[in-house]
Amino acid sequence: MNQRNSQAYDEFEGYSPAEMQFVLYDTFGDNSPIQFQKLSEADYKSIPILNQVEYLLKLVDKAREVKLTKLGFLPTKVVSKIYDQGFIKDRVGITKLYKETDASSINLTRLLIELSGLAKKRNGKLSLTKKSEKYLKNKFELLKLIFETFATKFNWAYYDGYGENRIVQLGFGFSIILLSKYGNKKQVD
Repeated sequence: MNQRNSQAYDEFEGYSPAEMQFVLYDTFGDNSPIQFQKLSEADYKSIPILNQVEYLLKLVDKAREVKLTKLGFLPTKVVSKIYDQGFIKDRVGITKLYKETDASSINLTRLLIELSGLAKKRNGKLSLTKKSEKYLKNKFELLKLIFETFATKFNWAYYDGYGENRIVQLGFGFSIILLSKYGNKKQVD
């Protein structure tokens, strides 16, 4: 590697172009400056999406499989059970949920467990994969998997109503660095 690629740049918050290559294109790889840290049990309990994913996985595990609607969504009864746990409240004033898409966080939760390979759809039913056993026993690995899945497999434009624009998602690793460095201070333009 030449010296220029290993030189720190102020524009990159002190990272070199070689390090930025990992930040942008192998964000969670072994050579990336971004690595997951293990948290305390209390910290894991304070992460709403993690707890919602875990709850849905346990619901599916207990039932062995969940019959989906004709369009492939979770049935209303399951949606209500998840929403009533209060992990994530999408909108103020929802009194009755009629379908999974009434609560985008629940729709995201189902998509995450499918995209991550923790669950599969077959014959109109949702069931867990063998892979899910390992992750249900380890909150660190489960959080890491769903975070990586959200960052790299889920299309962030899915909910924004603006169409396809992957530039923000492409640079999310650098955004993580900026949040880590400056996120505890109010920023002004």
